[in-house]
Amino acid sequence: MDDGRPTNIYLSHRGDDYNVYEFTDKLCAAFEAEGLTTFEQYQDLETDDSLLDYLLKPIHESWVYIFIFSKNDATPKGHLVELQEITWHIHRPRGVIFIFYDLDLIQERQVLDEFYDKVASQFSKFTSGTPDDLLEMYSIMIRPRRISKAISEIVSKVMIALRQLEYVVELVGMQSRVAEVEKLLNLSSDDEQARVVGICGMGGIGKSTLAQVLCRSISRHFDAYCFIENISQLLHDDLPLMEILYQNLEIKDPETWTPNQRKFLIVLDGVDHEQNLGALNLLLKSECFEKGSRIIITTRNERVLEKCEVEHVYRPKILSEDEALKLFYIKAFGRYSAESGYEEMTKSVLEYANGLPLAIIKLGTFLCQKSVGEWRSALAQLKRIPDRHIVEVLKKSFDELDDKSKEMFLDISCFFIGKKMDRVKEILDTCGFPAENGMKILIEKSLMNILDHKIEMHNMLQEMGQHIVRRGFPYEPKKWNRLWHIDDIDYVMQQNEGTAMKRFEAISLDLEDTRRVTLRVEALSQMSNLRLLIFRNVNFYGTLNSLSNELRYVSWHQYPFTSLPSTFEPYALVELIMTDSNIKELWQGQKVLPKLKTMILSGSKNLMKMPDFGGAPNLERLELEGCTGLLQLHASIARIPKLKFLNLRNCINLVSIPNVLFGQGCLEILNLAGCSKFASCLRFCPLKSSIEVRLLSIWYHQFLERMLYFFLFVLPQHKNYHLLVFCCLFYLFCRVKIKGVS
Repeated sequence: MDDGRPTNIYLSHRGDDYNVYEFTDKLCAAFEAEGLTTFEQYQDLETDDSLLDYLLKPIHESWVYIFIFSKNDATPKGHLVELQEITWHIHRPRGVIFIFYDLDLIQERQVLDEFYDKVASQFSKFTSGTPDDLLEMYSIMIRPRRISKAISEIVSKVMIALRQLEYVVELVGMQSRVAEVEKLLNLSSDDEQARVVGICGMGGIGKSTLAQVLCRSISRHFDAYCFIENISQLLHDDLPLMEILYQNLEIKDPETWTPNQRKFLIVLDGVDHEQNLGALNLLLKSECFEKGSRIIITTRNERVLEKCEVEHVYRPKILSEDEALKLFYIKAFGRYSAESGYEEMTKSVLEYANGLPLAIIKLGTFLCQKSVGEWRSALAQLKRIPDRHIVEVLKKSFDELDDKSKEMFLDISCFFIGKKMDRVKEILDTCGFPAENGMKILIEKSLMNILDHKIEMHNMLQEMGQHIVRRGFPYEPKKWNRLWHIDDIDYVMQQNEGTAMKRFEAISLDLEDTRRVTLRVEALSQMSNLRLLIFRNVNFYGTLNSLSNELRYVSWHQYPFTSLPSTFEPYALVELIMTDSNIKELWQGQKVLPKLKTMILSGSKNLMKMPDFGGAPNLERLELEGCTGLLQLHASIARIPKLKFLNLRNCINLVSIPNVLFGQGCLEILNLAGCSKFASCLRFCPLKSSIEVRLLSIWYHQFLERMLYFFLFVLPQHKNYHLLVFCCLFYLFCRVKIKGVS
């Protein structure tokens, strides 16, 4: 059986009958052949035994209990402590079987009566019946001459019991989900052709388990049913879909079934490849199903359901806190409560798993029977090296992506979780990725989603993405191509190992203000293949000799140097953002920046002059708000053909801008609010009526802004323009003065 499934058997017997010992040896061997583990107990347990806790541990770890009564041990007295432990302290579903070895019916009845009297008050968790019910449901009579047949019967009963218990474990958090899908299936209606319901979600969310539970639950309503796992793999092997269906069809009543009975339940699990759509559409449009048939498709790829025009789709949610806790307790402790001392670590593990059923099951199974210290160590390691089985399941969706989408996913998982979707799209576009289409694909494949316009990703998917970036070197960040964690970045910056620096293509360290750190900067000069660089609230020391000319996006808050390196020739640069920087002059002369669209230097109070923008013909947005040291703009700004947005707000020492800027045809927004010195010496030439400037503000008053717009763009057409301006301004001055006095 698979890891994490119920496998442990508790076998209890007493007495010194050689035949019983021989029988139990053969029984244990039979269990072992089925992959089951047997705990054998053959001595009485006393409540005052100093080793009692140790001796009772196998009971807590077992799922099925077998008690053997023989002629030398025909009383439950010797088993009483075990029975009480099972019925009083175990809080999960269990199975129990009584074996009567070479006893007659009267002796069997005496044993059951005595047992029932001892623990009847707690036995309701197994059955609410009488001793007669126990004898019928849970007992197996064995005669010495029929041992082989009896062992087969016992193993069969145990396997059935384990499957039932396994089903109960699966039901954690399933009841409500099953009910919701049943509503979509509309089982009460036989009026329509085969209704198709899709179950779509990320790997490990429980799609297959939900489909299995549904199949068990509703298959009785159909003439036949089939559950086909890994359907994509079967179709990849060129097997016709209809042939696969009929090979796997389970007929409800084979003796009375006829080919005309075609009310089928078909469950296709794992239809993740769009290559399967042809066969799937043929199936959905075929007439081989009667009305009332139902087809359930599970997939990670929403596009599969869209292409098949599946109208009814259920998207499983992660488990609630209570559901996650219950499932984890079963897997880690074998009951519905934590062992003493494990409460805090349980909370940490569940925060890491974040409600993903696959992660909870795998982690619970892995941590079972380990100490608190081992839990703490394992959890720390998992954050660097995720569980292999979890990664394998989640990575299937990643492996199906094209190369560009893979790189986008890795960037998002390392840098952009929780960021605004529109802004991330812009950044990814600057890096040369088809962001609009790529993000749509990631959403369709359940690798990310959007919540409140922000990018969300399950932390297990995020861990998987970062694990891929580490590429088998979890503790050697100098061998990665992306850096995002403060400790790893600090390590790489300190090491500064020449050729290794060329591996890096993206770095992001976006810290809250309270977590400021100081890094050595020289290593950046060696990272010649960087395309993306983000720093916020990071201090640096050392000398920056150069920056990668491959950079496409730079956001460096509080850039500490007075200029960009003279060797910096970023031909592909699209966005340069250096807010609150220490820059005095960006560069001298002219740089060729044909792809530059955005430059933001707001808050750079030491900035004194702007460079020549003749080499940036595609610049669309220039923000210089709060650059209080800026005195004038370079004349080339007026010749930027695509400039749409110019923000000079609060440039309080700005005294002039190129006059022809006001005739700039593409300029849409020009913000001069707070430019008091500039306002005092403002001179305008008449403007063409075709120019549209949506906002040109010098004072913080909406009415004054509108009046200024009127003065600048309407009155210039009038022959007495200057006289009218003087009269209006004198009137406004008097009005404001009178209002201030009153």
